[in-house]
Amino acid sequence: MQKCAMIGLMMALLVLLMPVKIRAEEAGHGSKEKVLENRHGIELFLGNTHEDGEDGFSVGLSYEYRLNQLFGIGGIVEYASGVFREWVLAVPLFLHPYKGWRFLVAPGVDIPDNDGDNEFLFRVGAAYEFEIGEKWAITPEFNVDFVDNSEVLVYGLSFGYKF
Repeated sequence: MQKCAMIGLMMALLVLLMPVKIRAEEAGHGSKEKVLENRHGIELFLGNTHEDGEDGFSVGLSYEYRLNQLFGIGGIVEYASGVFREWVLAVPLFLHPYKGWRFLVAPGVDIPDNDGDNEFLFRVGAAYEFEIGEKWAITPEFNVDFVDNSEVLVYGLSFGYKF
């Protein structure tokens, strides 16, 4: 029940933040929306997956297409090694509310290597993008995967390129 409440809270927060930013820009109180020159972004993720005292090295690729200054949509492919030995495939909706902050909600699937059953997964996450020049970025990120009545922590660094 707690997981459903947390997911609902995150989605409500996203819905509440969107109109506030849009209204501020329409009233001229926000900065002028700059034209997005680099709408595409690809990132290499290196980090850790943690659940119930167990850890596993994680590596992944993510893609984002920026719809506008506030929203993006994309895809995630990630592999967790060690005791996990599983793949994660997800379709994230990204929210970029302020400067380098990025939040995501992503439904997906958890695919174990051991021929076990695939499980529905729901990921929520937060990150802060540190730009290195116009096209490169390093992004520390923290995600929580809700899968099979458990919470799995996934955290690390992403190295990104925008084009």
